[in-house]
Amino acid sequence: MIFEPIKVIVAVILSLILFLIAYRKKRRRPKDPQEVKRVIVSYFKRKNWEYRELSHGIFMVKKNMRKILFYVDFKMNFNILKEILYEAFLNNVKDVRILSLER
Repeated sequence: MIFEPIKVIVAVILSLILFLIAYRKKRRRPKDPQEVKRVIVSYFKRKNWEYRELSHGIFMVKKNMRKILFYVDFKMNFNILKEILYEAFLNNVKDVRILSLER
């Protein structure tokens, strides 16, 4: 008789957990370079980093002496790589991150 309420409580909790697992919101992956850039910039702005657009597709975030150079786009070729390395040299950036969204 004592075990009946416990079984009911356990069943309710398990069914609630299974319901939450089945209907949880899945995160949508961004597919557009502008959307990826917006997500990255908003993340670093929440962390109080400065944002600066250098050229098309290339942007930099910095905080104190730490600088990160980003490139987000579908295509990547040697001319773009030269431009990224040139911007890194001019701005004294040691951390370069290239996000190629090829399908």
